[in-house]
Amino acid sequence: MGPVFASGRQPRTIIRMSFDRLIESRIKDAMDAGKFANLSGEGRPLKRRDNEELAGDDWMGFHVLQNANLLPAWLELAKDIENDLADLAKVDRRHLLITEAVREAGLTDSRSLALRAVRLEYETLARKIRAKQDQFNLDAPAIIVERPGIWVERRLEKLDERAEAASAESRVAAVE
Repeated sequence: MGPVFASGRQPRTIIRMSFDRLIESRIKDAMDAGKFANLSGEGRPLKRRDNEELAGDDWMGFHVLQNANLLPAWLELAKDIENDLADLAKVDRRHLLITEAVREAGLTDSRSLALRAVRLEYETLARKIRAKQDQFNLDAPAIIVERPGIWVERRLEKLDERAEAASAESRVAAVE
């Protein structure tokens, strides 16, 4: 079950309560400052957005804080990471397309300039994401919301393997 404090509460519960109090405090401060007055959609039900799942069960607090531009830095960082991961997927797709072009063109050198350029772009973005993930895990208020970081070296190996396989197929086709 884990350690229990003298109060009978578990540490995770205390962290959760502290986070809840932080959210409530930010909402109250924003309300007192009039930041919720005359907002678009006032009086209508909230629509859930895709990125609100980042906050888990606290999605409504996330929604309100996001609308008031009062998100905690770690949640802003989570949004940045999600956007960067989408960009990384696009770079990976571009690498795949270039690899297929190398294969179709019958090129036998997996170190073509285009492949090297997109690999470098991928590596730069992947390392940036990993650094952000590490920072997110340091800033996150509880272990339960931490995320595993991407394994950059393994991802780069997969890109290299893809490029080499395309070149190998081209070499086999050239011999035949």
